[in-house]
Amino acid sequence: MTFRCTTLCFVVLSMLCVQVVEAGELMVHDAWIMLPPPDSNAAAFMKVHNHTDETVVLVGVKSPVADRVEIHQSVMAEGVTRMEKLEMVSIPAGETLVLAPKGIHVMLFEPAALTEGSPVPMELEFKSGQRVPTTADIRRRASAKDDGGHSHSHH
Repeated sequence: MTFRCTTLCFVVLSMLCVQVVEAGELMVHDAWIMLPPPDSNAAAFMKVHNHTDETVVLVGVKSPVADRVEIHQSVMAEGVTRMEKLEMVSIPAGETLVLAPKGIHVMLFEPAALTEGSPVPMELEFKSGQRVPTTADIRRRASAKDDGGHSHSHH
């Protein structure tokens, strides 16, 4: 009886630990904000997985900690990196949009005081009207698992 109970408990716990991804789902992972100097704007990064059967279009991001939030892309022109505001970003079916330093990212303008390790709520807005909430952690710099600027990758 003990063996059967232990086996059943293991199976149930295993099922709880596995994240099931269903078709038609958008998922956000690894959201983080680079800790800015005092009184500076902040940049947010994340991965947005499109597990739907069609292209989705990211049109905005909101956060209660910033006066204004915009999607930007870093562009190199004549040896100078500058940011361009993007009105929308398409994410093809089955692909992942990687928002990373030196690539596409989210700018938080005039954010409230941000502290390393603090969670920041954010909400991604899609052209379809769908909204996907996420929480970004504040940290000093990119970790080894963060992509260095690729805008799309196959999942």
